Amino acid sequence: METLTEIFADVLNIPSTDITDQLSPNTLKTWNSMAHMKLVMAIEEAYDIVFTVDDVKSVKSFADARQILLQKGIS
Repeated sequence: METLTEIFADVLNIPSTDITDQLSPNTLKTWNSMAHMKLVMAIEEAYDIVFTVDDVKSVKSFADARQILLQKGIS
């Protein structure tokens, strides 16, 4: 999941060392609705997948994003 970590670091403009499973809009002020959509688009592009509306709504933390990728068969 190194790529996922890099995506979060790049989009949210934070060091990759700051990314933990608990990282969420509640713990990071810059993770707003615009950043959320940028994260989703970057993840879709990097992994060549399409998120459903439910997937987009389900990403409430870094751990959630990783879980969705696992559900889509990406490890």
